[in-house]
Amino acid sequence: MIIGFDIKAVTHIPLPANVIGMVLLFIALRTGLVKMEWCEKASHFLLRHMMLFFIPSVVGAAFLASELTGQWDAAIVALIVSTLCGLAVTGWTANRLLPAVVDEAEQHPDLRESLVDVGRVP
Repeated sequence: MIIGFDIKAVTHIPLPANVIGMVLLFIALRTGLVKMEWCEKASHFLLRHMMLFFIPSVVGAAFLASELTGQWDAAIVALIVSTLCGLAVTGWTANRLLPAVVDEAEQHPDLRESLVDVGRVP
């Protein structure tokens, strides 16, 4: 992420620095510069505690409640549409990645067992 901040400062790319950092991490993972095993412990910790990262957003929305008066209908429509879009993209991505996961499971018995548990592999 620090490299993302440096790249943003030097190039003035119109993207958040953490997005640039995530793209760099993705590229490093895909090219093998960074091994997945190096990231797994931190990623599991972040996923387990993901709900905590939403607290600032909820608190911020509570402070802005008075400014949202009269705009609740637009806010509710935006929430519903964005939720449906998020679900659609997640489902599409899962369907695209599933064949790769099944192929990987054929090579690793421990992955095969976990996929059998969720009913994906016979």
